[in-house]
Amino acid sequence: MAGSFDPQKGTLPFEENDLYLHLCDLLLQQQYKMPKSHEPLDILRNSTRQELLRRLSIARDLLHSGEESPLDITAIAKMAMLSVSHFYRSFRKVYGVSPYQYGQQRRLEKGAELLRSKCMPVQDIAFSCGFPDLPSFSRAFKKAYGLSPVQFRKRCTMGLFGE
Repeated sequence: MAGSFDPQKGTLPFEENDLYLHLCDLLLQQQYKMPKSHEPLDILRNSTRQELLRRLSIARDLLHSGEESPLDITAIAKMAMLSVSHFYRSFRKVYGVSPYQYGQQRRLEKGAELLRSKCMPVQDIAFSCGFPDLPSFSRAFKKAYGLSPVQFRKRCTMGLFGE
């Protein structure tokens, strides 16, 4: 944009309609940069593609709802009415990660949220996020966030993450 906000006048250097058009343009540019999740699927019929995406969405929702329980790919594939191999292959194509990795990312996000907001022991957080023990949680957390859970909590309490 050519100008900027003038705080003394309280006005913008362009008309309101121009602002909306510019915002719409930016949103469309951003949307087209986003990968289309159904493009990697080699399915000719649109109805078949939509049905597969619906079933994968069901599986993704199951992965979200079962963050605290161990991941059972076979059961999730069965609930999505797909064979295990077809489910695994299609999920990876659409979401870019395996169902296991997707579930683990969600559990680690939940762990990070608990580390930020609660003062419960790290071991309890690990168990509440579905990890079998503290070392496996710490290893996965450090791999994902670059810090151990204790270091992450210290940085959050010191306000270094701006949260």
